[in-house]
Amino acid sequence: MLRKFRQQLESWPGFRYEDWQTAAQFCADNKINLDEALIWADKAISGPFRGASVGHEDFSTLQTKAAVLDAMGREADADVVMQKAFTLPDANAVQIYIYAMHVLRSGKKDKAMRIFVLNQQKHPDDKFWTSLGLARGYSAVGDKPNAIANWEIVVRNVPAGLKGQTANYEGALKKLKETS
Repeated sequence: MLRKFRQQLESWPGFRYEDWQTAAQFCADNKINLDEALIWADKAISGPFRGASVGHEDFSTLQTKAAVLDAMGREADADVVMQKAFTLPDANAVQIYIYAMHVLRSGKKDKAMRIFVLNQQKHPDDKFWTSLGLARGYSAVGDKPNAIANWEIVVRNVPAGLKGQTANYEGALKKLKETS
């Protein structure tokens, strides 16, 4: 697979930052070829591609670089990159939620909770994704009253495209209330 990535990056696909990002993310996800993956992640962010185009610094490309750094065991460096990503105008509530959930699943409850709180502060008008993050975060750290309060907000604000998931959100709320 690495050989294929290298061949593609030297040919026409190498003119697009997304292909460099995909290669770097693949390496981070599989914890392989991390030194070269970091170069690829940097190119996705700011590299010129044979004079035809340039990299693109956005939440997604910075998150990929952070994933590579994290896979390298450089968590502090990854955190610095993500702090920058959180400040970008394109850092929306969904992207931050997804990133925080990844952090939560990796067992870093307190760190995830800080990101969920940051998301709510950055997007105070979003009542679904920020509350969903807080509900999951508070549930993970054992703060049932705040988890329940946020699950109630989630249930009242499910977006049209996720109405099919409403029963799952209501079930999480019910389960918490039963154990309180």
